[in-house]
Amino acid sequence: MSHATQLSRRDFLKWAGTSSSLLFLAACAPVPAGSPGTAQEAAPAAAGPVVNSLGVELPADAAPLAQQTVYIQGGNNISISADWFKVNYRQLPGTGLGGEPLAILDKDMSLLPGAAESWEVLDDKVTWHFHLRKDMQWSDGKPLTAQDWVNSFQYGANPETGFDFAWYFFFMKNWTAVNSGELPVEELGCRAVDDYTLEVVTEYPAPYVPGWLAICVPHPKHAFDEHGEAWSLQPETYVASGPFKLAKVEPDQETVWEINPNYTGSIKPLVERIVYVPGAQPLGGSAEAPQVSLAAYLADEYYHTGPWSIPNLSDLQRARQEVPDELHSYPHFQTYYVGMNTFKEPFDNLKVRQAFSHAIDRDTLTSTVLKDQGQPAYTMLMKGFPSEHVDQLKDVQKYDPELAKSLLAEAGYPEGEGFPALEMWIRGPDRPEAAEAVATMLAQNLNIQVSVVQSEVKTFMDTLNAKDLLFYWVPYQFDFVDASNFLSIWRSDGRHAWKNENFEELLRQADSEFDDPAKRDDLFLQAERVLVEDCPAVFVFHPTFWQMWKPYLVGEDLTPNKAGFSAWVYLNNRIFRTWYINNTFPSA
Repeated sequence: MSHATQLSRRDFLKWAGTSSSLLFLAACAPVPAGSPGTAQEAAPAAAGPVVNSLGVELPADAAPLAQQTVYIQGGNNISISADWFKVNYRQLPGTGLGGEPLAILDKDMSLLPGAAESWEVLDDKVTWHFHLRKDMQWSDGKPLTAQDWVNSFQYGANPETGFDFAWYFFFMKNWTAVNSGELPVEELGCRAVDDYTLEVVTEYPAPYVPGWLAICVPHPKHAFDEHGEAWSLQPETYVASGPFKLAKVEPDQETVWEINPNYTGSIKPLVERIVYVPGAQPLGGSAEAPQVSLAAYLADEYYHTGPWSIPNLSDLQRARQEVPDELHSYPHFQTYYVGMNTFKEPFDNLKVRQAFSHAIDRDTLTSTVLKDQGQPAYTMLMKGFPSEHVDQLKDVQKYDPELAKSLLAEAGYPEGEGFPALEMWIRGPDRPEAAEAVATMLAQNLNIQVSVVQSEVKTFMDTLNAKDLLFYWVPYQFDFVDASNFLSIWRSDGRHAWKNENFEELLRQADSEFDDPAKRDDLFLQAERVLVEDCPAVFVFHPTFWQMWKPYLVGEDLTPNKAGFSAWVYLNNRIFRTWYINNTFPSA
């Protein structure tokens, strides 16, 4: 019986729990326990605490154990792999549940011990030692050791693996040379000092290494050697290091993860299983980004809409009317900006760039064109992200059309006279309505004609990386939680045609500051001030994401964080361990 069918019987089950229905139920065949929405679950909770399969006692308000299954909206499960070091962009939904990262991120993006109980950097500032928990093991009972992590990095760096996220590890020592086939995998900058000490060496000092590595989970070489690449997509051969193990995967159906009974990590999960329900609608034209199906959510087919789900505006309005208390918004850590090639005319003139920065009305853009899908951006970093300084820097690129016109005139283009017509390239169908609005504002406020040109993604990125794009519209989203991740893309060896020695020196100092967080934070403030003042880009908006979750899905990581919003934020991998179903569940 499908989950959707089971849930559609919930009203029947409420009736079935009344005394007038007992005779009818006695004549019915029994339904297996543990399935959502069954008469078994509708029975009153047993006295005493709820204890899960790992021996963890759930909070006092928890629903019975049979109901501790969380259904969440997932993507298409026709995937290449559930091996993190093989595939990142087309992973099986829930791949991260089966692995234990070295560090765990919570709702505030703070680091907590994971597979590593502690870590430190040595005197050279490029050598890190991660001290692993000695009680960790794979779900097949084999110990999880430092060599497993070395095997994982070597597998990901090996060009024969074809890892689609290999670029992410470029600053591990020799990673690029190994990944290009120039050096053997044994030359990679990692080794097992002993069974429980992992050494990682970077190409240059980087205080954020633990957070950088918190995204990945280990590859079980012993399972791969025995079963080949198929090890990760078959429950009978799947091997977990994390709190859950694969229980079911069938194309176009639910993907089920259940508690790993051999998990001995530091933060044990509360719920028994997590089920990914395939998404129903594409978001932004991409079949790989499922959008909320409001009807499915209202029918209880899933309890949480996931970190990438944005209802369309009509669904958003309906959700506000029907389930306002279940609707939550949060600012996604991504920045859309208008980039300018400072090496070419007319953008080699600072006053031109500054004029553009003051000619875009971000408040009007986000309140009309984007409506509830974005908030104004005046900086690269946004509110709630570590080391952001929005309040101190907001006025640098503020909307001021009169100032914009004055600056353009000072640059030699009064009222836009003599300014060349521009093409603004965008990367595929990436918020073209916002790009068109920006073009209209430049025409209205500066009398500059801008046409929006939609480019194929690879062509766009190749041209951008070659520093041949003159004028463009593009977003950047964080990969790890540190200000350097956002700001370092503006180094001269990055993807933009801009170079500022002061900016780069400030980032170098920040990357060398390991002991004084306040000093490092101030260095980021100075660096970002240089960025917004020298203006190689106009920062326009940060997306607002919307999520829904049922009132009976609760837990520490669904409560407001220190930035003041509640959400399942991308990279928060503690949420799966802290949420649970409480006793307000309808069939409880």
